[in-house]
Amino acid sequence: IPAIYSFKIIQVPEKPMELISVIYEFDTLQNLTIKNKKLGELINDKQQRVVDYYSFLIDTFNGEIYLQGKLPVNKLGERREKITTLSQHEIKSNCIKYSDIYA
Repeated sequence: IPAIYSFKIIQVPEKPMELISVIYEFDTLQNLTIKNKKLGELINDKQQRVVDYYSFLIDTFNGEIYLQGKLPVNKLGERREKITTLSQHEIKSNCIKYSDIYA
């Protein structure tokens, strides 16, 4: 079940509130199964907890939602510190530097 991790209103000077940035935390259990197709034997089967953080931009004017990017992972299964401790500049530079998806 996704949970809201961060909710920020993006204020543009002299404009009404139109843009909202929302980061969702997806805490999931994922299975990785590796099989030999020819023999049908199981080589590896493991389950791991994966925590991903996806950022979305909501345009309240036209009702559209855009995927902004995926925040970098600290370590598998490790929750990240609250984003409110970082400045807007630090958040953006970290997303550009470490994310595998960022727009």
